Amino acid sequence: MDALIGNSKVSSDKEIEVKNPVTGEVIDVVPSLSRDDIKRAIEEAYMALDKLANISMARRSKLLLQIAQLIRNSAQELAVLMTKETGRPIRSSKSEIERTAQIFEMASSELRRVFEGRYIPLEEYEFPPGNEKKNGNSNQGTSRCSGCHNAVQLSGCKFRT
Repeated sequence: MDALIGNSKVSSDKEIEVKNPVTGEVIDVVPSLSRDDIKRAIEEAYMALDKLANISMARRSKLLLQIAQLIRNSAQELAVLMTKETGRPIRSSKSEIERTAQIFEMASSELRRVFEGRYIPLEEYEFPPGNEKKNGNSNQGTSRCSGCHNAVQLSGCKFRT
């Protein structure tokens, strides 16, 4: 079984089963990588940031919109997979997938403000519970976004929960 690290395929004889936590059914298998392979994958990801720094704001904005559209085009398939992997209700998975597409759209439209260090309002949303009235603030290139679940880095501008 192979994994892709950077532009290279890395082979592994060991596999990890991905199981549905509700049924115990094996959904898929993924390669079990060595510690060195994982370190290399992290290094490759950091090296990719240098390439990202050379992409214009206009191009980044287009790419973010394209990602949002790709997510929406695969929304049903992604929601089913998320439900199988996590055991969460399909309605919750569908909402999470839609919200992910919205976040990419928001990032596309707010990209210039991020680089200028201005306030970024996020739309309020109610599902899943606990995400009501989220907003984000930007100050001199670093934004703290309480509506996102993980870090996104845009050439020195960081969004964090």
